[in-house]
Amino acid sequence: MRRETKIGLLALVTLAVVVIGYQFLKGNDVFSSTNTFYIVYEDVDQLGVGDQVVINGFRIGKVTDIQLNKENVRSLIVAITLEGDLPIPKSASALIKSDGLLGGRFISLEFEKACSGADCAVSGDYLTAAEESMIAGLIGDPAALTPYFDLVRDNTGPIIDSITSRTDTNGIGRTMRNMEVTSQNLASLTAKLDRLLANSSSNLSETTSNVASITQNLEDNNAKIESILRNVDSTTSGLAGLDLEKTLTAVNATLTDLKSTLATSNGAMENLAGVTQSINNGDGTLGKLIKEDDIYTRLDRTATNLDLLLQDFRLNPKRYVNVSVFGKKDKEYKVPNDDPAEPQLPDDN
Repeated sequence: MRRETKIGLLALVTLAVVVIGYQFLKGNDVFSSTNTFYIVYEDVDQLGVGDQVVINGFRIGKVTDIQLNKENVRSLIVAITLEGDLPIPKSASALIKSDGLLGGRFISLEFEKACSGADCAVSGDYLTAAEESMIAGLIGDPAALTPYFDLVRDNTGPIIDSITSRTDTNGIGRTMRNMEVTSQNLASLTAKLDRLLANSSSNLSETTSNVASITQNLEDNNAKIESILRNVDSTTSGLAGLDLEKTLTAVNATLTDLKSTLATSNGAMENLAGVTQSINNGDGTLGKLIKEDDIYTRLDRTATNLDLLLQDFRLNPKRYVNVSVFGKKDKEYKVPNDDPAEPQLPDDN
């Protein structure tokens, strides 16, 4: 046999020994067949993985898994593993019981008769869930205690009635009646409280759903929230890195320059207003030109004379240019009839 083959066989044997040893330490019988069944409970009442499964007090298996029911989150799915091929009826109920006042919890499989054929549950089936109160687990069937309660009532009833009738004058009877009224009030109060809780259960469920929705939204938007926080951190870091004192100094200098410019502008506006006021008052040349008609008349007359002079120069240039090439004497200038310098008489017609 080759060395590699020996090493492989040794590894397989070692793995098998480890698995068998682990199952043995967990209390599982590796060499016997097992069946797995499931039960749906609304409340497992502190039942845990590894707790026993019994029939009439005899251990036949244990709880192997407890998971939340995905179809109904108000319930739990408990998986139990039974050793051997015990015939379990499909109608069997899995009752959670208490092992004494300080003991743990276990599951008791209860059924009326044995099964055969199609009436038997197979591995993977769901069994009927049943629960038992802690008091019932401690004292057993309450119906079995009825004769004892009747005996105590029959023997203590006359004694209590006698004490009540004889001590009615010294306050004990009244105290007993007050205690009875108090117990009735407590019963009424607990009934009202029960109704109040029943009416508020829907509101509590809705509130729980809203809280779950809010937390789910926070979880879904966790990336966005982290991005916002990073942006805020980046912004604050950028602001911290700026030279705010230098920037504020520059801003103050700019505001000072702007204030000086505004003051200069105000002075110029005041000077302009003063000049305008002087013009309106007729002071200075421009004011007199605007306010006094005599200057306007003179300027108009001067413009008219200049116009006449230019027109006469155009019509009679010889009057202004004395050129005698051959020594001839210039002719005497005669004023034309349409001399623009002469005033024009109106036609008689």
